[in-house]
Amino acid sequence: MTFFDIIIAPFLYFIEQVYHLAYGLTGNHGVSIILLSFAVSLLLLPIFILIEKTKRRNDAIRQRMKPLADEIKRCYKGQERYYYLKTLNRQHGYSPLKALVPVLTLLLQIPFFIAAYQFLEGYPPLEGVSFLFIKDLSAPDGLLGSVNILPIVMTVVNLVTAYFYTRNGNTAERKQMVVVAVLFLILLFNLPSGLVLYWTMNNVFSFLRLFVTNPEVFKGRSVEKPKVSESVSGLKVRVTSALPKLKKTFVVVLVLAVLSQLNWAISNNFDDFGLRLILALTGSLVITFMVLLAALAYPYIRNMLKGVEVKPVFLYSIFFFSLYFYLANKYFYLGGDNSFGFISLGLIVCVQLVLSLYFIKAYRVIGNLYFGITTVVALFLLMAQLSSLFVFITHLPISLSLAGVNVTIESSSFAKIILPAILFALLLLPYYIRINAIEKIKPHRQYLQVLLLSTLFVAGNIFLWNPLAVYSTFPENFMFSGLKVLAGGVVPFLIIFSALTACYFLIPKGYRWLLLALLIATLMLFTIHSTLLPIDMGTLQGDKFEKPSAISLPQYLYALDALAAVLLFGLSVWLIKNRYVKHTVFALIILNGLTITQSLYKGFKSGNFISNTIANRESECQIEFSKTNRNVVYIIPDMLQGWSMNKMMKEDSTLRHRLDGFVWYPNTLAISRVTNTSIGPLIGGLSCAPDILDKDKERTVSEKLSNIKIDLIRRVNDFGLNFSSNHLTYTSLPDSCYHNFLPEWHHDWDAYLPKIGISSIKDNDIDLLQCNALFFSVPLALKSAVYNEGKWLFGSSGKKSKSVSTSHKHQFLRLLPYISTAKEEKGNFILLYSMVTHFPWNTVNDDGTLNRDVSPYENGVWTIDQLIAWFDWMKQNGVYDNTRIVVVSDHGTHWRRFDKEIEIDIPFRNYGENTLPLNYMLDLNPMLLVKDFGSQGSLREDWQFMSNADAIEMALCDTISNDFPQDSDRILPAFVSWWTKDMPSSNAFSLEHKYMVRKSIFDANNWTMVWDKHKGTIVSD
Repeated sequence: MTFFDIIIAPFLYFIEQVYHLAYGLTGNHGVSIILLSFAVSLLLLPIFILIEKTKRRNDAIRQRMKPLADEIKRCYKGQERYYYLKTLNRQHGYSPLKALVPVLTLLLQIPFFIAAYQFLEGYPPLEGVSFLFIKDLSAPDGLLGSVNILPIVMTVVNLVTAYFYTRNGNTAERKQMVVVAVLFLILLFNLPSGLVLYWTMNNVFSFLRLFVTNPEVFKGRSVEKPKVSESVSGLKVRVTSALPKLKKTFVVVLVLAVLSQLNWAISNNFDDFGLRLILALTGSLVITFMVLLAALAYPYIRNMLKGVEVKPVFLYSIFFFSLYFYLANKYFYLGGDNSFGFISLGLIVCVQLVLSLYFIKAYRVIGNLYFGITTVVALFLLMAQLSSLFVFITHLPISLSLAGVNVTIESSSFAKIILPAILFALLLLPYYIRINAIEKIKPHRQYLQVLLLSTLFVAGNIFLWNPLAVYSTFPENFMFSGLKVLAGGVVPFLIIFSALTACYFLIPKGYRWLLLALLIATLMLFTIHSTLLPIDMGTLQGDKFEKPSAISLPQYLYALDALAAVLLFGLSVWLIKNRYVKHTVFALIILNGLTITQSLYKGFKSGNFISNTIANRESECQIEFSKTNRNVVYIIPDMLQGWSMNKMMKEDSTLRHRLDGFVWYPNTLAISRVTNTSIGPLIGGLSCAPDILDKDKERTVSEKLSNIKIDLIRRVNDFGLNFSSNHLTYTSLPDSCYHNFLPEWHHDWDAYLPKIGISSIKDNDIDLLQCNALFFSVPLALKSAVYNEGKWLFGSSGKKSKSVSTSHKHQFLRLLPYISTAKEEKGNFILLYSMVTHFPWNTVNDDGTLNRDVSPYENGVWTIDQLIAWFDWMKQNGVYDNTRIVVVSDHGTHWRRFDKEIEIDIPFRNYGENTLPLNYMLDLNPMLLVKDFGSQGSLREDWQFMSNADAIEMALCDTISNDFPQDSDRILPAFVSWWTKDMPSSNAFSLEHKYMVRKSIFDANNWTMVWDKHKGTIVSD
């Protein structure tokens, strides 16, 4: 043991014993750290009082010496000045070393701090233990990412203490305390939060100690410090006068403490009863001492509060920040964020204190009845807030019985603590406004124009213009026209428009400017979020965004967003007060004009503004089969994993029999990992690979793929078949090209709804477009309230829903047996493209309810089951044997879109992030199931090396077994490519890599990268 360890050992022993005693009483590590800090402060308090008395005595001597010392410094220099000052100090019994007496206050705490550091640093029981907003007492709090809040709070307390302590003193001493505060901020910034909590509370108790040792600092500035004898005598008088009441307080507290311990002992046991009595005595002394401190501090606090004035702009800003961070905490992505909750709680408590003070001030100008009722309600809300806080800290439930009503609080959160505080503030806010009246402004004659134009933009952008603009980017995904989008938004738009107009006329004329300022600020904030700084959430797939986690943003962005909202409101107020109304009206006219014009232009340009060309196509709305001639069914389930069939067969022993006559090709390579580059080869073969199509620089992707589909129709007709199809993504053909076009849904199919468990169809896609507009407009704190992992503010957020709005594609598969007929004479080629297997993955129960967010594997099983039901219909109606069926997916499942583990076994080997990533191999493993004409027998496997680009050739060849012999030396291409928003109108695909694969897709060693977007050709293929 070193000499240093010997010195620290007694302090460390004290720290350990007090901490263990505190934890034995409370069972909470955070509270134990606070009690430890309090015990150290209480132990040192007598020494601090003695140091302060010595300091005051020395200050008084120095003040008496100051005139003579100044005169000596003015008249003498060098050695002569030194001896005269030395003589002066000796005559008054003063030594310059006594100026270091205040430093003893810090030096006395250092050994305890070092002992606490040795004890708390790496203390195993603290690991993973949370306390209030601190997630882990054994690590830095990290409440704002890399920024730790607790050391900053500690520094603020230090600076406040320095300000008051040196309020009537010299600035040099204040500078010393500031330097010490900054030094501790640097030293403790990245230390465990448990240790920082100890030192923070130590600083808090140091501040409270000023009420005992330096009460005069709270009276205000003074030129002359009070004499030591006067200050000490005044303190003695106050303590002496309070002694009789303190004795009564001590006796009452002690009796209650002893009775409680006796009651506990009778109910349980008398083990350690003596120790419990000692603790009761100690606790009574502590409580009595705290009462003394409160009694001594009361007159100073009362005088200080009388002069408190808080400007409205400051209070309202703090209140808004508290509300903003409350919402950010409550609706944060995938759960609350405690850092936001802590900030909101701290701010709202400040607001509560200020409003309570003004409520007391307003007592004289309000009636006793209103004051009494408000007080009762406020105390009830405060009790609810403190009860929730207690449960949050201790994790102990509270049960109360009020007027026969049992109230139980089993769990708590920052949101539950803050909500009563917000209601408390709203309750007392009118009394603050009564004292600090809101300014009246005479209405401008153009105020109404500002109101109407602002409302037109805010409400119109959410319900009309933004939904139409989004619809126009991909109208083929919807079952309605652009005109219907506008019609669907007219009613909510008129409701909001009418409500705001009515509010404007109901508000007294002098205060109408407030509504206008709020609207203008909202308009500017919405514009910034939706147009200037939108979040990249990816595409909206069904009712889920492609990148849902993009909403999880750094905390500092929320702070900037809240600050921007306040500044924009301030700017709006400035514009109105300075009579820039005409300029505002002009700007609003331009803004509305640009928004409406741009939205309508996109709507007309889409070609689907008046009517949806896809949804309104003329068709018989039946899938036609021939019993006498051959039929071909070509099904493209988007993103269906090929290897999932292996697990399906293991889990369902009947699946091989149910897929009678089918052949599964496990060793199949996808031509690409995304749909836009796979569609061409799926309907045109390997000659339509994306790198070949990219050689055509004149036509767009949509035109190229549409031409390939036209060629397919010609081939089908040459094969002697009619061509029936639903909409194939990225293609656009006139009605004349189809023998029969199949829409996503048709009103004729409503008659079959009871057979699939649905009573009626409600199209909620327009609601989804409006929610999407609202999501991109609102501040960051509210975005997760509008959308969070597929759960929208308006609409079903549960796991089940009977709405067909997000499941019409599922219902279409269920309807296949009911909308099919076997009465056609000529054979038919039936192409069905399905997004059912695409992200987000859902299924539908037999009663029509929608199961949201199932796994890709569950979704695949459900899809195969629906197809098998259709195949069974073919058997029952005599068209199964004369029908060739090809089920081929464009690519494999993008498992990274699934937030859980991959649900199939991994057959791939030798993959790696630096060679060939597993994700690529899964992406490029499509489903290929084929049943030839007259094929019978249980499902079998064929391991020959195939490409999904072979599927169309298999569909249109004479005999599959003859046209596709085994080729062991075959080499096939695979492309790593990406989706882009402007892909249909682009002239080229977004290709990243090109691989050439031989023999087996399951061994990464068989894959060779031959081309890279950045490097060019690597190996000649």
